[in-house]
Amino acid sequence: MIVFPLLRGQADFHPDLLIFGTNSFYTFTLNLTIFLLVVKTTALSMNVDGVIKDGILITFSWSVILDTITPINLIRYDVTFLSVSYYNKGPRGLFFHHIHPPLGFPCS
Repeated sequence: MIVFPLLRGQADFHPDLLIFGTNSFYTFTLNLTIFLLVVKTTALSMNVDGVIKDGILITFSWSVILDTITPINLIRYDVTFLSVSYYNKGPRGLFFHHIHPPLGFPCS
């Protein structure tokens, strides 16, 4: 709002339409994917996927970008990973019967 006129007044500011277009395309695709995921499963699946995505980003930043990770961070990441694992593979899958009812015809 106020920043755009300041940027526009600078001589070296040239908006790149290719970058803007590709960012817009990927953002639209991401939103469409999230919509389809929530429609086909539940909103809880999106939350679990978000935790997994955060874990992948943390691993990437630690291994490639060489960010420092403290022991407290490792404990927090381990608790998160174990919680997601227990949710998925716990006793009969935690809340499995509430979210995904059995698909079959009742015996008659």
